[in-house]
Amino acid sequence: MSEQSDFKTPRFIRDLMLSLVTVTCPQEPYTDDVRAQVVDDADRFLRTLPAPFRLGLTAGMTAYDVLAAAVPGNLGKRASQLPPDRARKYYDLWAKGPLGVARLFAFGVKGIIAGAYYEQDAVRQDLGYTPDEWIDKVAKKRLQVYSEDVQRHEDSIFAPDPLPLRDGSHAPSAPVHLEEAS
Repeated sequence: MSEQSDFKTPRFIRDLMLSLVTVTCPQEPYTDDVRAQVVDDADRFLRTLPAPFRLGLTAGMTAYDVLAAAVPGNLGKRASQLPPDRARKYYDLWAKGPLGVARLFAFGVKGIIAGAYYEQDAVRQDLGYTPDEWIDKVAKKRLQVYSEDVQRHEDSIFAPDPLPLRDGSHAPSAPVHLEEAS
């Protein structure tokens, strides 16, 4: 499990990630609150990455944002300042362009943002994706089906050791199960 660093995502990168939510995620189910939460979650994810990865992503996002101004039709605007239709075209330029590094970057950033997007409760509800209910149902079923096997294994763990020691004596009894002790 990773710990979060004290890394503070620069404001312009948070603005860029906010614009990328519109570009990389479906249009229908999100609101401004969902978009803001996606950026917060993506930011938390970035803070768990090792410093070299964060540095690379920050450099890539900076290049992506600033280089948008050089594209004809963007009127000197950074990627974070583009209207949604221009932002989509600019993202596609990176995602489908001839430079492999740019394509990898575009799909990597999309993965971070999409991962944060699909973890939002509102999005999960809109999609009808409720894994917690399924997990509870399957866990109950497995406990019913395998409870005897689990009990048999537990009994074998706490049973006295049947093999004698080298000196011919028997090993001490197994520790008492916590539930039996109380």
